[in-house]
Amino acid sequence: MAGSRVTLNLTSLRLQNSVDNTFDGDFVGGGSLEKSGAGSLVLGGDLAGLGCLSIFEGRVSLQGGYRAHPDLYLALNNGTTLDISGGTGPLRAYQLAGGGSIDLGANSLLLGGASAMSNYTGTINGTGGVRIVDGDHTFSGRNTYTGSTFVEDGQIRFRDEGSIESSASVNLGAFALVDYSGSYTGVVFK
Repeated sequence: MAGSRVTLNLTSLRLQNSVDNTFDGDFVGGGSLEKSGAGSLVLGGDLAGLGCLSIFEGRVSLQGGYRAHPDLYLALNNGTTLDISGGTGPLRAYQLAGGGSIDLGANSLLLGGASAMSNYTGTINGTGGVRIVDGDHTFSGRNTYTGSTFVEDGQIRFRDEGSIESSASVNLGAFALVDYSGSYTGVVFK
C-alpha cells in the first residue's frame, strides 16, 4: 500500500502476518507497531510517528528514506531480524532491547539519548557502524559489523559473550565509558 497513513494516537497496532507484506505509508501519532507471524514486513514510509517497534516473530525491513522518531524504542525477540540495509541512511533509535539480529548493510545505527538504557543480547551485522550518542547500553552478543564504533557520550557495556571485535575502529568521546565484565575470551574490541 503506497500513499497510506496509519494514525496511532499513542495506541498499539498489532500486525500478525504469515505471508510477506509491504507498507509504504507513514506512521503518525506516536504509537507502537507490534509485529508477529513468520512473514516478512517491508516498511518504506515515514516512521517519525512510531514510538516503538517490537518484532515478536519474523523479519522487518526498512527501505527508502525512512525517517524515524529520535525516541524510537526497538525490541527484538530471539530469532527475529530488523534489516535496515535497504535504507538510504542511518537509523536513529533511543533504546534497544531483546535479542535477534540487526542487519545494517552499509548503514549505521545511531543509538541513545539522555537517560537511554539498552540491554541487547542479539547481534548487529553488516559493513555499517554503530554510534552511541548518550545513555547506558549493554551488549551481550558477538556483534560482527565491520564499520566503526563511536561512543560520543554515555557508556557501552559488554556482558557474557558481548564483543565488537570486527568493528574497524572504536572511537571514544571525552565523557565516554567502556565497561567489560563478560565471559568472552576473544578480543572484545580493537
